Amino acid sequence: MLSKFVPLGGALLLIASCSTPQFEAEKNLCAEKWYKILPPNMVQRQETEYRSERRFTGRQTCETGDSGQIVCKADYIDVEIPYSVLVDVDLNKRERDARIKSCTQQACSLKYGNTSCDVQATN
Repeated sequence: MLSKFVPLGGALLLIASCSTPQFEAEKNLCAEKWYKILPPNMVQRQETEYRSERRFTGRQTCETGDSGQIVCKADYIDVEIPYSVLVDVDLNKRERDARIKSCTQQACSLKYGNTSCDVQATN
C-alpha cells in the first residue's frame, strides 16, 4: 500500500489505495495522534545511488551477410556507476508508521470486528 501525508488545516490527511472510507477515517485519526507524539525528525544523510551506463567492451561480433559482406557490431555491457547524494531522512518515520498501522487496525477491530474496517465482514 502506498501512502503519504499531506498537511491540511493542522491535521494530516493520509491517502492510501484500496481501503474503505471507514479505514481512512480511523487511519487519519491515528496519524494525527502519532504525528503529535512522534513528529518528523529530519536529518540529511549521504547515500549511494546508482546510474546505469553502457560501455564498450573492446570486442566486436562480426558476421558474414548473405551478400558475403562482413558486418561487425560493437559489444557493450551495462555498468552500474555509484554516486553520492544528500537525502532528507525522517528518523521517526518507521516507528510512527508502525504505530499508525497498529492504532488503525486496533480501532477497526473494536468498531467493525476486523482490521480493515470492512463493514460487510460484520454481517
